[in-house]
Amino acid sequence: MSDQPESAATSAQGASEAAAPQGGKPDTPPQVPAASSAASGEASAESTSAPQATKPKKEAEDTQSLEQRKFPPPTGQKRWYVIKVQTNREDAVKEAILRRAKQKGLDHLFGEILVPTETTVEYKGSKKRYKKQKLYPGYIIINMEVTDESWFLVREVPGVGDFTGAAGHPVPMSEEEVEQLLARVRPRQRDEEKAKQVIDVKVGDRVKIKEGTFFNFEGEVESVDPTTGRVTVMINIFGRSTPVEVKHYQLEVL
Repeated sequence: MSDQPESAATSAQGASEAAAPQGGKPDTPPQVPAASSAASGEASAESTSAPQATKPKKEAEDTQSLEQRKFPPPTGQKRWYVIKVQTNREDAVKEAILRRAKQKGLDHLFGEILVPTETTVEYKGSKKRYKKQKLYPGYIIINMEVTDESWFLVREVPGVGDFTGAAGHPVPMSEEEVEQLLARVRPRQRDEEKAKQVIDVKVGDRVKIKEGTFFNFEGEVESVDPTTGRVTVMINIFGRSTPVEVKHYQLEVL
């Protein structure tokens, strides 16, 4: 009977020694709870993706601005364009465009701006008067390089309608059109005496001579010389139809 307690004590001691860790260290590392592991994973993922979120925006903005541009960047090549403007404001629009271009530092994108005119000769009685007349009322011709900046500058000027072209996209004039226009607007020799004369009579008109040798004679216009302004009138002298030549301003249409 005395052997049983001792045996039980020995067994308990052996079990205690077997349960105690050797050297005071655990056999296996402690397991991290699942929740803590998930949180750690999320933190790791955030730390990995953080540099992408804080990437500089300049590159993305530059790409976006290029995609949004209506016209290509400047190349230094100017072309001639026709712009629709309010009638009788052609000169004011021209000055406004040049002034704004200089103020905004974009004058290098603009060349000459033309309001095409021609000089005509009018007569008031026997007095000759020269008058400039617009060839294309409501339009100006501009030599410029079209970029986003220059296009918006022109469009913002009061009195400007739009560039001539398709779907709001400016279409430049052809070389032939430019040559013809410049030859008419800027002839090599501009002599006012050769200016086109405004003649108010035409062949077949019934007229009365209001001054000169044949004062008060009536007749019919047979021919008109627009270069010299002289008119041939058939009048009745002694019962015979006689041609006489007078200046157009000496005639009054009946």
